[in-house]
Amino acid sequence: MTIKYKKQAFRTSLLQVCVVDHSNIDIIIYKVYYVNMEKSFGNNGELKARIGERIAEPTVRGLYYDYEAIGGMDELVGISNRVPEERRGPLLLALETHVTKEKPMYAAEFAFNAGLDKQSAASIAATVDMLWALSLMYDDMYDGDEERAGRKTSWVQFGKDETLISAQAGLDATISYIDEHFGSALSIYALEAVYRGVSSLDELKAMQLDSSFEQFTTNYDKRAEFHVELPVRLVTALQPNVPVETQREAIMGLYEINRAGQILNDLRDLHTSSRWLRENYSDMRSGTPTIALKQMLSACNEDETKTFMTLFNKQSFDDFDQMQMELLIERTGVFGSTYGLVIATYESAYEHYHRAIQGGVHTKTFDTWIEYKIGHLEDLVRDSTA
Repeated sequence: MTIKYKKQAFRTSLLQVCVVDHSNIDIIIYKVYYVNMEKSFGNNGELKARIGERIAEPTVRGLYYDYEAIGGMDELVGISNRVPEERRGPLLLALETHVTKEKPMYAAEFAFNAGLDKQSAASIAATVDMLWALSLMYDDMYDGDEERAGRKTSWVQFGKDETLISAQAGLDATISYIDEHFGSALSIYALEAVYRGVSSLDELKAMQLDSSFEQFTTNYDKRAEFHVELPVRLVTALQPNVPVETQREAIMGLYEINRAGQILNDLRDLHTSSRWLRENYSDMRSGTPTIALKQMLSACNEDETKTFMTLFNKQSFDDFDQMQMELLIERTGVFGSTYGLVIATYESAYEHYHRAIQGGVHTKTFDTWIEYKIGHLEDLVRDSTA
């Protein structure tokens, strides 16, 4: 489907994309909601303070400071202030909750590697950051997630209608920003990439546990296009002489690091520890196919397969169901088998990205994040066998 870009006219089509067949989201398109939160982001001092006080982990804090140092927060606040005041509440909450800045910093470092200045890098990074925050707002509504990083999600705090209207206003603002800074062709592409990401959620629900690994990763890639291919295209719009092979290797590396992170997140869902700040077994209970669940099912014997399929898409688990899940996880060894897959995918990401950025001068974020996530993976596997 091709979406034709009109500065004021694309709102309804995207809202329809968000709402079609999603019975849990009832959007009143023309109703205007007014929030009681602060009406303006103003300068970025308050937002920086609210985000900064939430970051305890050194790696995450370091990347946030790097993002702030290149001017990413200034640009992010600039995009945010394009949103009408009465629609900023849910967006502000999402921006405060979402504190990891690895994706915008990948974009910034690729921009630096291409020879762009700090202002241009910050502009590209903030574009990615805003689109990522908006995607989390929608994902939380779609999945019915009530908490993210230990806080109530925007839709829980403000309601689904108000949150979706705020997310749409944020998308309008971001597309307008891309149009002004990079041209209409890229604003059209960005909107289409967002559409493909939204559509991929329904496509994932329609997949089966016997779907191939390639089918799963293709689905993950659709969801990631706006923070993988879009920033590379934004860079080359300002610096057209970036070699095609460099672009290809960077895109492949970014897709691979996202795939590894997605598989790791799916594996976390099978862990019972509250340290991961998520409700366990949500994919299993909701009947959402994942690579981790595929790995688990493939290791089941006949009786275990029957138990697995009884639990899959059951919606709610009682104590006996929880016990059965724990036994299945232990007997199938899913943490160990998925560990190797995640490591191999991170290694592939590293190789592709370093071929794109020769010498590793601008790979600090990429390398740091891989090391950080592998540490999480090892903790996860260790905890699962404790």
